[in-house]
Amino acid sequence: MNRKMALAHGSVIEIRTPNLSRTPMLAKPLSHDEKVFKRAFKRACDMAGGTSEMARLLGMDRQAGQVSKWQSDTYPDVLPSRLFNVVDRIAGYPVMKEAMCGIDGFEIRAVTPEDPDMPICSMISALAGESGRALQVMLEANADDMITPREAECIEGVGKRAIQFFQRIIDAAHARAAGGGQ
Repeated sequence: MNRKMALAHGSVIEIRTPNLSRTPMLAKPLSHDEKVFKRAFKRACDMAGGTSEMARLLGMDRQAGQVSKWQSDTYPDVLPSRLFNVVDRIAGYPVMKEAMCGIDGFEIRAVTPEDPDMPICSMISALAGESGRALQVMLEANADDMITPREAECIEGVGKRAIQFFQRIIDAAHARAAGGGQ
């Protein structure tokens, strides 16, 4: 849209306003949920051997750029939910499901046998897995240098679970010591 304006000394100038319909829209900032999914997908790619390997395993060799956008905070594209199960299988761990549950304040955990005769070595292995999950949740929650109440609840949940594993190991050690070390 153009308009002409007369100046005080008699000359006329033409003012041109840009055609806003051709101006690209600025992307809206990502929501917290979108950031969580992007971080989770990046972690899944790392577990699969990198972005190129994830693209290959998803059958998207020629669209590796799109796979890269799904993990970048500078693009609004987010991994389609229909691929969550496939990505989790490729990663060998339910990364996307864990993110989805974490957003709503829930957690996924592996079912572990509650056998009191479980070898202490197996209990220690389970503790290491729980401790790793607890650390991962804490690091992801603090990634933006802020911890929300929901993130604090998630940290508390995984922390308590790791403490429960620790307590089981302590109890099993005492029980075995009382039974002559066996």
